[in-house]
Amino acid sequence: MHKMPETASATPALRRVSGLAVAGFILSTTFFFSGMGMIFSAVSLARFRGYTGEEVLGRNLAFAGLVIGIVLSFLGFVLYILSFLNVPTWSPDIEELLFLLLR
Repeated sequence: MHKMPETASATPALRRVSGLAVAGFILSTTFFFSGMGMIFSAVSLARFRGYTGEEVLGRNLAFAGLVIGIVLSFLGFVLYILSFLNVPTWSPDIEELLFLLLR
């Protein structure tokens, strides 16, 4: 009888997704927990340094979570400062400008 040549395993190697990267991305997309998501994403990116990229997935997810967390945290900080300065959000100058533009 013919003997079949030995081949590599028919099932592909399973790669796992970093739970910390997923949690960081999800938390950073929520406005109130963006700071925590930013921290989770940064820790996840630091843990990815030892990997070649084939073992664990989620590096891009962690990077996106870090960027989104930074942007939303900055916006939250600006809104927090503006609320204490009591800056009016709608002034007559803006109303006049809109009237001239939409006329």
